[in-house]
Amino acid sequence: MEYIEILIAYGDWYFQQNTLEMIPMAIQMYVLVSHVYGPRGQKIPKRGKKRPETYLTLLNRWDAFGNAMVRLELDFPFSNQINKSFGDSNGVQGLANIFGFATNRYFSIPNNDQLTALGDKIDDRLFKIRHCRDIKGVLRILPLYEPPPDVSRLVTATSAGLSLRSVFNDRNAPMPNCKFTILLAKALELSNELKDLGTDFLSAIEKQDGEAISLLRQQHDLGIQNLVMDVPTPV
Repeated sequence: MEYIEILIAYGDWYFQQNTLEMIPMAIQMYVLVSHVYGPRGQKIPKRGKKRPETYLTLLNRWDAFGNAMVRLELDFPFSNQINKSFGDSNGVQGLANIFGFATNRYFSIPNNDQLTALGDKIDDRLFKIRHCRDIKGVLRILPLYEPPPDVSRLVTATSAGLSLRSVFNDRNAPMPNCKFTILLAKALELSNELKDLGTDFLSAIEKQDGEAISLLRQQHDLGIQNLVMDVPTPV
């Protein structure tokens, strides 16, 4: 499922460019993810209702997988009646009605809602592209070619040390949900936290170095004292 989500996000990035050059790339990604997803599961209607059971009623009916077979309560018009011929009489075929009981496992595997939502999203993206809509479902007619880039902006970005790829990617980026002042305050807050973290880390390294130096000094003092004690020893 994560791989499918990544492919959908990749196709959404192409789809959000809103250019005729990028729409075929988005179609390829959505078609690829539809093949990875596979065919949609069929909805099988229920043929009856299961009567509520207890542990004692199911005690002697457990199978090797911890499940039990129960009979369904068949309501009209859902019937388990089987029409089966038994012979001809005067050229008229007779039918023998055999009434049986439909059985099913008491415990079943529930549907995966997340997997179903991914399939709906893939169908939604392909429907919007094939009906000339953007990713929000708004009808639009795209120009044949992309608008020409702003040369002054490219020169400014190049002089600032940015790559042309990042400039073109940021040009088609969606507008943020926050204003610039809020983003600036958040950036300053994160930078202050990073500064405090660096100061604490540096102080921890200094304390560790101080402890190592003091231990080394103690070892040297002990060695010097041993040498001083060995000097006056008579031979």
